[in-house]
Amino acid sequence: MSLNQTLQCPVCAGTIPFNVQQLIAAASFECPTCTSSIRMSPSSVTEVKKSMKNSQ
Repeated sequence: MSLNQTLQCPVCAGTIPFNVQQLIAAASFECPTCTSSIRMSPSSVTEVKKSMKNSQ
């Protein structure tokens, strides 16, 4: 799995590029189209880390 991914912006449907490791480290990412920001909720970080560890 590539650590560089994209998500659809929930505001404008543009493409938000992000890095998985930075996302689970609580970084925020900005939509290049509308400048809305996304980040993972702290409650989800633990579950994502477990999932990534199990997939290796």
